[in-house]
Amino acid sequence: MAVRASREVVIDAPPEAILEALADVASVPSWSSVHKSAEVIDTYDDGRPHHVKVTVRVLGITDQEVLEYHWGRDWLVWDADQTFQQHAQHVEYNLTPEP
Repeated sequence: MAVRASREVVIDAPPEAILEALADVASVPSWSSVHKSAEVIDTYDDGRPHHVKVTVRVLGITDQEVLEYHWGRDWLVWDADQTFQQHAQHVEYNLTPEP
């Protein structure tokens, strides 16, 4: 069964700072309760994560995933390359400054 969800939040920070926080993969478990561990496997030439290995726990189900990150000036997309519990996963962060 396919599940699609969308959420909008307002963060009082410039897009660059938000992307920097998302790139700090090692700290993600400190602010995301579903992430039990996260580690960078390899990076792009600019130092941003390319592939990331995570362990997540959602609704009592633990999954290990390898995520492929793609970066833009004001966006981040990642896809689950490998996961034990899911067929696929696609996540997008689109950052739009408030007027």
